[in-house]
Amino acid sequence: MLLRDKITQIFYDFDEYLKINFANIDNSFSLTNPLKMSFSEIGAIAIAYHQSTHKCFKFYYQEEILGNLISFFPSAISYERFVSIQHRVLPFLVAFLKTTRLCSPTDANYIDASKLEICHLMRVASNKVFKGQAKYGRTIMGRFYGYKFHLIINHLGEIVNVIFSKGNVADNNKKMLREIYRFANRRQRIYHFYQGRVIRKWD
Repeated sequence: MLLRDKITQIFYDFDEYLKINFANIDNSFSLTNPLKMSFSEIGAIAIAYHQSTHKCFKFYYQEEILGNLISFFPSAISYERFVSIQHRVLPFLVAFLKTTRLCSPTDANYIDASKLEICHLMRVASNKVFKGQAKYGRTIMGRFYGYKFHLIINHLGEIVNVIFSKGNVADNNKKMLREIYRFANRRQRIYHFYQGRVIRKWD
């Protein structure tokens, strides 16, 4: 199984990254309900999901982690508990991606943006977690409330750069584009997808 072959390497890479860069990280989530799983295990599970063929995280966790891969994660917790605490590892996953997993641009690179919807528009008023942070935005599919991530890949499908922004930041925002284009030179072509159209930035 491809996932079984990869999971050890994924765990090792993420665990070594945390040891080197976040040596004093606190793995405790609760004083009253201590968690046996480490940040490295939680991060490895999240990364492995995106390298698997599964489309549903709940099915992946219950069938793979609590089933086929339970020997790799003997202290694995229930799906409901895992979902409630996995957000605490997100900053370390983003740092891991931005500092160790980005690839070099090639002769042809492609950029597009996608929404990260926090909640349904009808529930915005009752949302407290992202109050004052998330913003209303608009895509060709309509309005939403949340954030955006802007991703650039090379012609091999490798991630070159990724930037997160509030939902009201336009896909063609100059400040955002300067940040995500900072690696480029005149010999590298960048194709920008904006409102269903392809715009070639440089060639």
